[in-house]
This record gives sequence, C-alpha cells and structure tokens, in this order.
Amino acid sequence: MTYGNMLRAATLVLFVWAASPKAVVSGQDSPATIQQRVLKVEASADDPLVNHPLTPVLRFAYRRLAALEVDIRDFTCTLIKRERINGELSGYQYIDLKVRTRQEEANGVTPLSVYARFTKPASVAGREVLFVENKNEGKVLARRGGTRLSYVTTSVEPDGPLALRDSRNPITEVGICNLIRRLIERAESDIQHDEVHVAYYKDSRINDRPCTQIVVTHPVPRDYFLFSRAEIFIDNEMNIPVRYVAYTWPTQPGGPELLQEEFTYTNLQLNVGLADADFSAENPAYMFYRRDDEDAGDK
Repeated sequence: MTYGNMLRAATLVLFVWAASPKAVVSGQDSPATIQQRVLKVEASADDPLVNHPLTPVLRFAYRRLAALEVDIRDFTCTLIKRERINGELSGYQYIDLKVRTRQEEANGVTPLSVYARFTKPASVAGREVLFVENKNEGKVLARRGGTRLSYVTTSVEPDGPLALRDSRNPITEVGICNLIRRLIERAESDIQHDEVHVAYYKDSRINDRPCTQIVVTHPVPRDYFLFSRAEIFIDNEMNIPVRYVAYTWPTQPGGPELLQEEFTYTNLQLNVGLADADFSAENPAYMFYRRDDEDAGDK
C-alpha cells in the first residue's frame, strides 16, 4: 500500500515507529540535501533516512506542497486559533480569511493577498487586517476592532511588535501552503535526529469531515526539538492539512504538556475566484477607517 493510499484509508490503523537517540546524518544537512535524500530514499536502501519515521511524512509534504502551489490560486475559510504568547495561552480566536496566493504567469505576477476579519471573541471582534504584497510599503493595514476605539486604523510592519502582539506568526505566513512549509522546516530539523515516534490514526474527524491524524512525538526533551508532541490532521478528500497542534514538555515531572499553538481551518473553499476588490481597503463591505455604527455592505 502506498503512503498516499494509507492516508486515504477509512479504517482505523495505527503505525508507530520508534528510534534510538543518535544522529542520522553527519553534521547538519541543508534543506535541499534532505529533500533530495527523502525523495530518493526508496531507491537508496543504504541511506539511514530509509527507516526514519519522518521520511514518509516529509515525502508526502514535499509532493503535496509542489502540487498545491500550482493547484491553489485562492481560498476562503474560517481559521480558529489559540497561541501561547509570552507564556500566556490565549483564548480561541475566530477569523474569516480570504487568501490569494502569489502566482507568476506570462502576463505578470499576482501578488500574495490576505484579508482577515476577526469575529470572536468580543475583545477582537470587528478587527480587520489587509496585506497585499508590494502595496502600502509592504505594511499591513489593520483596524483595531474590539470594544474600545475599534475604528482606529493604522499601518504596521507585518513582523513588527504591534502586529505580533497577539500572534506568534505574521499574517503574511497564513495559508495552507505556508502551513506545509512550516511543517517541512520543522521536520527537516527533526529528521537529523532520532528519538522520534510517528503514529497515524485513520478515523479522525475535523468539522465532521474524515481526516487522517499524524502524531509526532519526542519522548525525551532535547534543545534541538521545538515541541514534545505535534498533531497534523489531513483532510482525506482534499488531501491537505486542516489542523495543526503543538505542545511542549511539562514544566514539572508528571505534569501536563503545555499547548503552544493550535490552528484549525474550517469551511475551507478552494479556488473561489477572489478578485482585486476582495483585497482593497475601499471595499464597501469592509470597515477600515469607519466606526461600527456606520453602514457597511454585506461581508
């Protein structure tokens, strides 16, 4: 059974690989070298990566990213997220997203474009964020939202302290392909070490949609590991990740793991035909520079 077929299986199957604490590469391989080895490892039985538990995960991620970069032009969804910021775990935030991916074509470049509207909780409801690559001097246009001075609109650096006050990642990194890229970066680091367990669960569901759950665990804390456990959920029909959760080790022996970040993409619609107007601050459905009691069009 191929890995792709395994991911699509509907019955419950559990696969677990465990590895001993030793390095599987000499020194630190570059991402390009790791990718080359992972994609060729089936034909290279003498490569130590052939038995590494992360190899099938990385191979799947490389291939899906290459396909999705071509197949996904835009999408809409509701993102539900929680993150630990400065040691404090936030509550759930609900964000309606419109994303148009960067596309290079014969007639020019379609820039990466992101519009986000926060709907919950009340402390951020009405917040809007707009980013269009190479527009607004590379800055994010943000409407404060919430319960006080909600109409205040300003431009901020996407990776600056104001933009990252309530988030671990800039808005420019939102999206399915960027989520896969982040997972690849972490897996490329972790695959250079052992002490990795990987399990697959075939009967998971997210928003009542069948998913395959991949659980990556590092049983022993090491400085080079960023998490103790990560969970990735792959939508079986769309064959793309729709949920990611990461934990770190307990602060005390026997204590619970600490949730670091949690992202779930629901109501995902691909290639809906988003236009320039969807990423314009002048869109009458948006509230940039306006008070909440002013009229706005349908959102």
